[in-house]
Amino acid sequence: MNLNSHVEVPDATDGRRAPAANREVPLVVDLDGTLIRSDLLIETFLALLAVRPADALASLRALRNGRAAFKASLALYDLIDFGALPFNDEVLTFIRQEHEKGREIHLVTAADERLAKAVAQEVGLFVDSQGSSGDTNLAGTEKARFVCETFGSQQFDYIGNSASDIPVWQHARHKIVVDAPPSVVKSLRKFAPDAVILSEICPRDRRASLIRAHRPHQWFKNVLVFLPLLTAHRFDFGALVAACMGFVAFSLAASSAYLLNDLVDLQHDRKHHSKRHRPIASGRVSLTHAALLTPLLALASAGIALALSPQFLSVIAIYYTATISYSLYLKRLLLVDVFVLAFLYCIRVFGGAVATSIVISPWLVAFCMFLFLALAVIKRLTELVKIQGKRGTGSHGRAYETSDIQALIGIAAASGFSATIVLALYITSDAVLSLYRTPAALWVLCPLLLFWNTRILLLTMREQMNDDPVVFALKDRTSHIIGVMVLIVLTAGASIL
Repeated sequence: MNLNSHVEVPDATDGRRAPAANREVPLVVDLDGTLIRSDLLIETFLALLAVRPADALASLRALRNGRAAFKASLALYDLIDFGALPFNDEVLTFIRQEHEKGREIHLVTAADERLAKAVAQEVGLFVDSQGSSGDTNLAGTEKARFVCETFGSQQFDYIGNSASDIPVWQHARHKIVVDAPPSVVKSLRKFAPDAVILSEICPRDRRASLIRAHRPHQWFKNVLVFLPLLTAHRFDFGALVAACMGFVAFSLAASSAYLLNDLVDLQHDRKHHSKRHRPIASGRVSLTHAALLTPLLALASAGIALALSPQFLSVIAIYYTATISYSLYLKRLLLVDVFVLAFLYCIRVFGGAVATSIVISPWLVAFCMFLFLALAVIKRLTELVKIQGKRGTGSHGRAYETSDIQALIGIAAASGFSATIVLALYITSDAVLSLYRTPAALWVLCPLLLFWNTRILLLTMREQMNDDPVVFALKDRTSHIIGVMVLIVLTAGASIL
């Protein structure tokens, strides 16, 4: 690519600045993907989608007037916390060092000029900033033209990260690269073998971050699809294969929903004590990759579900719709959020029954309803207790205050005890006789369940719980021991040892 055929470069003496003689040339810094590990266009759209979905979709009409007009329409909404953006520490350190030497630092970006000025003000190291206007998209050759007209060809150094920065690098004195894809580095090396690599993204680390963004540890919740098999004592090969397919379908749908949740909840996650370290919120996974993977995973889940049955596809569709509704809106509604979370647990059990053609027991429905409501409330309690420990009063993006803690403790305890009562009533019912030879052995399950529920609640109040009690149980040794004891009791009840 020869930029000289596309951009009229002013004479060094005709530009707005005279050539550098006895002073260091200015340092020009890109924003998206360089100064920050994110993209402000996607950030602003997602921030609007999270709080005003209708306005976000309506803003897409601005694309008819070009990308710059779309950026300008989104920049009108003041939704970004610029202090919480995932800044690239290597870039910040470098420009801070150059600033201390007395060098002029300029921010030139394809992001809207209002956003550029806000970021420049937040950093406090830039002489000035320039971004796209409503009719000019300051990217690629347009950015190269602006920088050359402002400083003159070869009269500036440039820090960038993407293929769109190549036209600017071709006229920069020193080319500095940040977290660029290998293909971009290869293209740059062809005309600038001395380009400086300020920081690189390790492919292994990128893959690991992308996997973590899928939250595979959350797939553990989907073992609930096997619960109908366990309670009905159905262990034939066909039922197990169907349950496994159901597990995969739920896992793919869950990952798609988690990615979408992380995308629309960026602003709140970055203010959270632990969620700010998530791969998307921290910038370790690009918003573009996450946005592309979200529908692909959903389609893969739908394909597997349809292979099982149209009825199971309907279950997956309900689960996915409920999850997305929760992410976009329902999680901000008082108590509605915990009831939806409980429903999302229950529908996994119902999905397992549909996948394996097992008629689900009313006893199991009632037990799951109370137990999962308790777990959902404990999950919300976990957040509030940590906020209270930091002397906060409310949860970002939630409808709860720390003053609600005592009431939520009562709800969690009552729901957990109700699940135990349902279990006790089942043990005394006639329904248990068709599945267990010695149902009296099942009474051991009641104290085990009471102990586990009470312990989880106490650990939550001691701030020893992570964000999700189910994930906590996956790593908790005591929970493992209780799980093994439950299996032993069920085996003892089902047959005479």
